[in-house]
Amino acid sequence: MTHLLFSFSGRITRSQWWLGQFVILCILAVLVLAYVATGAQSLASNPTLLSFVAVAILACVWINLATTVKRYHDHGKSGFWVFIIFVPYIGGVWQIIECGCLPGTAGANDYGPGNAGLAAGRMTALEEELESLKRNAGHAAPAPTAREARYASDLPARASTSGNRGRFGLRNA
Repeated sequence: MTHLLFSFSGRITRSQWWLGQFVILCILAVLVLAYVATGAQSLASNPTLLSFVAVAILACVWINLATTVKRYHDHGKSGFWVFIIFVPYIGGVWQIIECGCLPGTAGANDYGPGNAGLAAGRMTALEEELESLKRNAGHAAPAPTAREARYASDLPARASTSGNRGRFGLRNA
């Protein structure tokens, strides 16, 4: 869990990103409850409570940055895309759409191995291995098992239709 919330390396899925946002929401809810329970006057006069609020807000910012950077990594983009939040009007909306709604890149990219099988439309681990074998065709590959052969016979049909996309991802007839 600490890697999910505090590390800036690697990739995470949409559901993990939403989990990070839920953790932030819970921390902010505790802060609001503490504010309501103590009142505004005692918050300003109590340095211990004020430092707790400051640490909690810094933790929320850190968790949001860490999860969002890893989510951009899942799209094959640099973590600096997190600064799109500063574009007026559309930055925050775009960040929610890209991090929370759009699937990441299939297979491995520059930021780590793929999250195979966790979302619809992604390649399975077996398909990734077959793609790797195709790329390394010059090397001797072991004979496929019966299960691998069954899935491998299905791959060319998928590959031939994947390039036949119309507008907005719809297939042409």
